[in-house]
Amino acid sequence: MKKIYSAMALCLATLASTTVLATNNDSDNYFAEMAGDSVRARTADTTRFHFGKREVIFDGNEIHFIKDRFYSDDFSESDDCTENNWCWGNEVRGFHSHLEGFDLGVTGFGSNKMSNSIDDEIGYMNLNENRSVQIAWNFTSVSLPMVNNKLAFSTGVGMKWDIYNFSTKNLSLYESEGKLQYDFDTTKAYDKSKMRVYNMVMPAVIEWQPGVVNRFFLIAGVEGNLRLGSTTKMVDSKGHKYKSHSNLALNQFSYNAFVRVGWDNFGIYGKANLSPLFKDGKGPELYP
Repeated sequence: MKKIYSAMALCLATLASTTVLATNNDSDNYFAEMAGDSVRARTADTTRFHFGKREVIFDGNEIHFIKDRFYSDDFSESDDCTENNWCWGNEVRGFHSHLEGFDLGVTGFGSNKMSNSIDDEIGYMNLNENRSVQIAWNFTSVSLPMVNNKLAFSTGVGMKWDIYNFSTKNLSLYESEGKLQYDFDTTKAYDKSKMRVYNMVMPAVIEWQPGVVNRFFLIAGVEGNLRLGSTTKMVDSKGHKYKSHSNLALNQFSYNAFVRVGWDNFGIYGKANLSPLFKDGKGPELYP
């Protein structure tokens, strides 16, 4: 557990150090403040720090806090945003990453990367894919804009739960001498057998937002996974539950390719592990 806590502290420290990355603009910057439901801006030499959807602006000796960087669509190119005049709208928009939020998906694994089928000799690991799911919560993110607030490097921290529901309902998985073992319990009638894997995740992606108000987005990159725990659960026909906490010879660290595309607050995503689920030689070669 000490290793897990140390790794979590390292990831959070990395995130904190990334958070203080500032976007410095020496000219044609805009000072922004909330005015009712709108945002007004004028040119000024500023330094901005982005915290997810929030922004802190240093304007000379003053500090301004912007609660939300979603702006109206009323801005006109003809508006005069000179130093002595106010303008309204998207000219002050910041970069809002779409990493944050909840994910819900169908999960599975295959004997090869980018595959969803497994070899016959490990057929006992076949899944009921309609009941095998992934739930993820990316609770924070930071971004470093690179090209006109349309392209940025984004990272964050989150949690991920993979629930693998096996087709063989009496399958019993356990670890012995550092290797994954399996058995079929014929002493009872079972309704389900599943394996759960809990990970802390830290994505590192490039995010593209071609529009003016951050509606359409495309994200591509990798996601690092630190396994925090794993359990097996069997439920018999009488509703009795049998749980076991075990490492199951699962890899402690893994990584996967990650793509997400969407509009505004909704999108679809796909992930494919580039490292195997189990330790080399300690379990079947499977890629989530």
